[in-house]
Amino acid sequence: MQDDAGVLAANEEFYRAFESYDLPRMERLWVQAERSTCVHPGWQLLRGWADIRESWLAIFTGLEVLRFTLSDVRPHRQAALAWVTLHENIRNGPGPGRLASTVLATNVFERGDDGLWRIVHHHASHVLRRAPIGPRGRSGEREGTGGDGGGAAGGKRD
Repeated sequence: MQDDAGVLAANEEFYRAFESYDLPRMERLWVQAERSTCVHPGWQLLRGWADIRESWLAIFTGLEVLRFTLSDVRPHRQAALAWVTLHENIRNGPGPGRLASTVLATNVFERGDDGLWRIVHHHASHVLRRAPIGPRGRSGEREGTGGDGGGAAGGKRD
């Protein structure tokens, strides 16, 4: 349980570094190696710390004030590897601001020899809409449609 607290603290620190546009703080949170990867919403996969660092520099240089409210935060851990899945509810402007977007994120952490958890992978994707859970329990798939939403191929229509 103590390791989960460490992972959650590292995850929280990641978002505080992001909100404060603090590149040195962000640098301390990442595994600075070629195996590190990152996907920002709408970006291509970045491989290696040098490219990831440059992406944070670009993001921090041109952004307005952003505030994150995290929800559905779920840590998972297996030995020296941990991952956190969550929703980033992003608000623009100082104070409460307005909800700008919701982003689904997965942050993967490695525990270093010093016992600290550092990010080795961050993946964030915009949530365009929440898909309903169909009768088969799979998102967006209704019984009898084969997952195509009841299109012209003879699927059942409502």
